[in-house]
Amino acid sequence: MRFVINSQYIELEDYKNLMDFVPEFEICSSIISFLDKWCDDSLDTIDFQTSGSTGVPKIISHFKSSMVVSAQITQKAFKFKSGDTALLCLPVQYISGCMMLVRSIVADLDLYISDLSTNPLDKVNWRSNDKINFAPMTPMQFENLCTKNMKSLSLFDNILLGGSQVNDQQLRYIRGAEPNVYIGYGMTETITHLALKKLNHNPDSNYHVLDGFHIEKNSDDCLVVYADHLPGKIITTDIIDMISFTEFSWKGRADGIINSGGLKINPAELENAIDKHIDLPFFISSVRHEKLGETVVFFVETNNLISIAERLDFAKKIIAVFKKEKLGNRRPRLLYIVEKFIMTGSGKIDRMGVKNSVVESHVIEL
Repeated sequence: MRFVINSQYIELEDYKNLMDFVPEFEICSSIISFLDKWCDDSLDTIDFQTSGSTGVPKIISHFKSSMVVSAQITQKAFKFKSGDTALLCLPVQYISGCMMLVRSIVADLDLYISDLSTNPLDKVNWRSNDKINFAPMTPMQFENLCTKNMKSLSLFDNILLGGSQVNDQQLRYIRGAEPNVYIGYGMTETITHLALKKLNHNPDSNYHVLDGFHIEKNSDDCLVVYADHLPGKIITTDIIDMISFTEFSWKGRADGIINSGGLKINPAELENAIDKHIDLPFFISSVRHEKLGETVVFFVETNNLISIAERLDFAKKIIAVFKKEKLGNRRPRLLYIVEKFIMTGSGKIDRMGVKNSVVESHVIEL
């Protein structure tokens, strides 16, 4: 493989030369740190930290040999061949960015390095006639890419989204995009994606499981994953509808289910219903309630609602959306207005962090 940075090629064996591009490309320090471990034959495993978007981050170890198998599964799914091009615009502190390095090594790809940014093309200098065959990024990065220059999508063949669900605005961009756009289902425990769903150009309705993985559903309707290259079965907290042994639809997280006075409420279903009506970043969670145990809460990010009147007007609009979507007793009862959401290092909303930092004076009863 080769790195492509500032229009220069750097061979894999010369990876330490990437330090010459620091501090302009801070990601290079993380690349070197990972490759030092990857090339150390005395290390059979590498440790990864989960994102912590729904709870306390934890450390998970994976065998290098398992990571190679994961890379080969992705290579087969996207039909990589030697000399194809890929883009690294994800943090190498997490498994998403690390696996782009492993895939590039395994498939002998030319890997373009982008500085970590909400715009994945920041500081990327394209070589003439080059096209990016494979580019994983977050939905937020994709949206920013489209907002800045929709024509830049013609530089890509395949874009793989991950890290969060796609909202309605992003889906509108995706439907008009020239490259194939997929969303992956996976996690640190599964060494990134184990299933793909195509979102445009004959889109899929459900996730399709990649070769090498086997799935089932347990008594709690949660997805259970098996793979020969993983240490054992992985019991997820993701609720699914299992269409077949190779196809499923994602319904939400079991560990996020809200029990409000005995009524079981799935925040993901509410978010999906509301998303098309709200242009601001938001999420639905819960807070403790003396009588109900938990009550549903709507968190929204905006620094434009300064006055009490503006906040009350926004609350009225939100209530109208709840009625239109017929949320009934499942609807949020409190509105928390947050100036800026706390984000994890992998670009996800830190829901626990936001909940723990809210200002009570910014809450409105709905």
